[in-house]
Order: sequence, then structure tokens, then C-alpha cells
Amino acid sequence: MAKKLFLSVNTSIKAYLLRAVHNRCLTVLRDKKISERRLNEYTEEQNWQGEEDQETTEQEDYQGKFELIFEQLPTQRQKAFKLVYLEEKNIRRRQRKWDSP
Repeated sequence: MAKKLFLSVNTSIKAYLLRAVHNRCLTVLRDKKISERRLNEYTEEQNWQGEEDQETTEQEDYQGKFELIFEQLPTQRQKAFKLVYLEEKNIRRRQRKWDSP
């Protein structure tokens, strides 16, 4: 039965087996490379999501600290800060708004 399997081979058995092993090795290497690439892509995605989560946490911490400090400011300074930085109005507009009754 083994002879029937190799009857269609036009070269020596040794050459056929060497080529078969060679091709199999190339297939294994290709599959390994694909697996590693997919693992790297997944790892990069996880790292990116972790960084995004960390940035969100840092922003929330910063926002909480800002609100705590802002609440400790006198009311007049809170208004001035809101007008100049949050509402992006210049100082002249702020002065006009305060000067008007």
C-alpha cells in the first residue's frame, strides 16, 4: 500500500520527503507568525484601552480637585474665573458686566 502512495512521485523518496518536511516547516512558521501578529494586535489594543481608561480616571481626578479648589474661592473670584476662562470673555467685557447695575 505504501508503494502505491509513492508511485505518482517522479523523484526519489528522499527528495519527496525533504520537500514535504520543508513545506510543512514553512507552513508552521507562517502560522506562528500570524498567531504572534494577532497576539501583538490584541495586546496593543488592550494597552490602548488601558491608557484611555487611565486618562479618563486622571481627568476625573483633575476635575474633582478643580471643583474642590474652585468652591473654596470667594464668590467674586469664582464669577471672574468663569467669565474669563470658562466663558472666554475678555477682561473689558468682565469690567462692563460688573460695572453695570
